[in-house]
Amino acid sequence: MSWANVSDPYDLDYINEGLDLLIKHIENSNRIAVLVDADMDGFASAAMLINYINLQRKNGDWSQYYPTIIPMFHNSKMHGLNDMLIMKDLRDKIKPNLLIIPDASGSKE
Repeated sequence: MSWANVSDPYDLDYINEGLDLLIKHIENSNRIAVLVDADMDGFASAAMLINYINLQRKNGDWSQYYPTIIPMFHNSKMHGLNDMLIMKDLRDKIKPNLLIIPDASGSKE
């Protein structure tokens, strides 16, 4: 594999807005929930995101911020917000300021 096979993340729709939103919530030390899809790419994408944020907090540019990162897991092979227990936990228990679903797609529609 070479870097020529890797997509430029800045080609993604709304990536700059998403990054600005994430940085705002990190700088405000907010509660950030990460919903993990129960498959390989779901675990990998969530782990990379959480590990990156924690590494930047420990050794990097975000060391002065203290967001709470809350990984959330489905009890079965569900995708996104289709799991009503996840919705109930988000609303009643976790109450995040930001919800990230790293293994999700989006559209302009």
